[in-house]
Amino acid sequence: MDFQARLKRLAQQHSSIGPAQRRVDPEGVATGTAWRNEGVPAVGVDPLLQARVEAQRQDTLEELRGLIARAEARGRPVEGAGPSGPPASLPGQRVETRLGSVRLVDHFLDPDHHHGRVPIDGALTPDGEVVSMLALDPGLRGINWQRALYLDTETTGLSGGTGTLPFLVGCAWFEDQSLRVEQLFLESPADEPALLERLRGHIEAASCLVSYNGKAFDWPLLLGRYVMARAAPPPLRPHLDLLHVARRCFRRRLGSVRLVEIEEGVLGMRRERDVDGAEIPGLYWSFLRHRDGTAMQQVLEHNANDLVALAALLGFVAERGKEVALHDDPVDHLALAEVAVKAKQKERALAFVRAAFEGGGDAELTVRAGLLYAELLGKRKAIAEARGVLDQALEAAGRSPALAAPVHLALAKLWEHRLKDPTRAEVHARATELAEGAREHLRRRARLTKKLERAAARAALPPPKKGRRRSKVDPQVGVRMAAVNLEVNEPPGIFG
Repeated sequence: MDFQARLKRLAQQHSSIGPAQRRVDPEGVATGTAWRNEGVPAVGVDPLLQARVEAQRQDTLEELRGLIARAEARGRPVEGAGPSGPPASLPGQRVETRLGSVRLVDHFLDPDHHHGRVPIDGALTPDGEVVSMLALDPGLRGINWQRALYLDTETTGLSGGTGTLPFLVGCAWFEDQSLRVEQLFLESPADEPALLERLRGHIEAASCLVSYNGKAFDWPLLLGRYVMARAAPPPLRPHLDLLHVARRCFRRRLGSVRLVEIEEGVLGMRRERDVDGAEIPGLYWSFLRHRDGTAMQQVLEHNANDLVALAALLGFVAERGKEVALHDDPVDHLALAEVAVKAKQKERALAFVRAAFEGGGDAELTVRAGLLYAELLGKRKAIAEARGVLDQALEAAGRSPALAAPVHLALAKLWEHRLKDPTRAEVHARATELAEGAREHLRRRARLTKKLERAAARAALPPPKKGRRRSKVDPQVGVRMAAVNLEVNEPPGIFG
């Protein structure tokens, strides 16, 4: 069938549709669907079908109305988030930079100010050796801590990225023994160049940066904003991230190391009516819509508390890491000992692990501390003391095979390699499987069995007859040397 024939056939089919069945849409195109006009049923249409179509139409309209209502609700501010009265003004004042102006809020805290039960002036003169140990960063040893810059940001999102805007940048530093807190706030995103310019001056004058998760979040975000603004980034400074220090020192005791948890569990500070960090981005967007500074005052207070907490925490950890405080939790003592081991500060590690072992902690803590204590004593060749510590740790483990297994393993190594007593080593080796696995356990037992058999064979040899000279080449020596060469050497361990 050619094209003209197809057109003729379609015209015939169209003419067979009655006028009541032909619908003209808004664009003037005729279709074969019945057209309902002003509620009058079309001629030739089944009423049941008409009712079903009408019901579907009503359902669709209701669904669309619901979608529109939900979309409008998302666009409206949450009840109570908008202005309920005259808009509150923001504290502080506008300050000028060569790239424009930005709002600045600042205040001073006296040297005797306490954050919880911890004074902030401890951050003025922390021991650089201790701070570098806790941070595992030798570059922090020679820092002038009186010129340190404490840094914290509040942003429009918690995931980072180029779309995240730091609308509040808090800085703090010491001036004449007092802590100055300066907060730069974006009343409009257009103020960002001025904020970055003023922040650059603070960073250039600082000896180092102190933050909480700043290495992973705040600092990369700020560097990205300088790039987005086509501005040269500020100079790099040594960076102390106290989140890393808190994880090493307090995670075993507190579990969570969020700054508010550290404040409560370490500094003795509980915030009242503090705004949740997850709510801060929404509060800022609400401010941009309504220009009401009420909620922003809570955000400014939250940010200022973060900065003061950094100064208090720096002084606290520097003091606790310097020497043993007997009233501290033995869990913290063990954590500090492990950090000192990583930093290769053996004497400090030995002092803290001794305090942890003798601090009266639970069985698991005592066993862990005893193993580390014995290892450090072994490296000092104090073998008798190490054996005594392991015996006490084994007693603390009680009837727990999981706790006792690593202690038995340490004792097996000590008796075999240091004290050269395979008999006692074999006794402890019977209970080491949970600590070293089945394969290593069997190898250890087999090796000790061979040593015991050779010792028994040597003991069974008759003593040489008096006056008779033994051959220069003893056949048993060759057998023993061959047996030694066939042994599988054990990798070095706690006493290996």
